[in-house]
Amino acid sequence: MNLIENLDILLLAAFGGISIRVFNLLEIPKHPVQRRPKLNFYFWLSFFWQPICGIVVASAYLSSSVQLNGILALNIGASAPAILRSMSAIKLKPTFKPAEDA
Repeated sequence: MNLIENLDILLLAAFGGISIRVFNLLEIPKHPVQRRPKLNFYFWLSFFWQPICGIVVASAYLSSSVQLNGILALNIGASAPAILRSMSAIKLKPTFKPAEDA
């Protein structure tokens, strides 16, 4: 995978991730003051984390020889945290049974 060749795809994935955070930020004034999130360090950290997740997931697709177009890269960037979260929630069952006499 050549990162320079795919820079446009990776930037679109990052933009997809950051756009979700910006849209959420723009929704905050519509909520009552008591229900608004605290704009602390963790809130702002997500502005860096979500685009990074988008780039990582898009890179994984590209390194698997999957052809990504622009709209798919945007979608991957926007949904990357959900993709990674669902992958981490998978509970794998062992594919073998240990010997009983062991």
